[in-house]
Amino acid sequence: MMIIMMTLKLLLLLLFLPVFFSLPLAAATLEKKQKKIHDFETTYLQSTAGTGVGSLLMDESAILNPASISFFNLSSFYLQRTTTDFKDDKSTDQ
Repeated sequence: MMIIMMTLKLLLLLLFLPVFFSLPLAAATLEKKQKKIHDFETTYLQSTAGTGVGSLLMDESAILNPASISFFNLSSFYLQRTTTDFKDDKSTDQ
């Protein structure tokens, strides 16, 4: 009986040994994937992505449809500043 128990322990050890050695490799692979440069995206590209109601920005569509949050594992912050200058082509000093 003792030989059978030792054989089972050895068999289990041999089965799970590759799992223990592959864990650090999987962690290193995950770190490499997280360090990649992400695609360049502007707020205009996001607004035309059509991810939510009325093709709102992805961050805004998450408020209307919270299910879309589960597809993104990264946080994002987008800031858009718009200014306008009106110039009169005709001179008023005549």
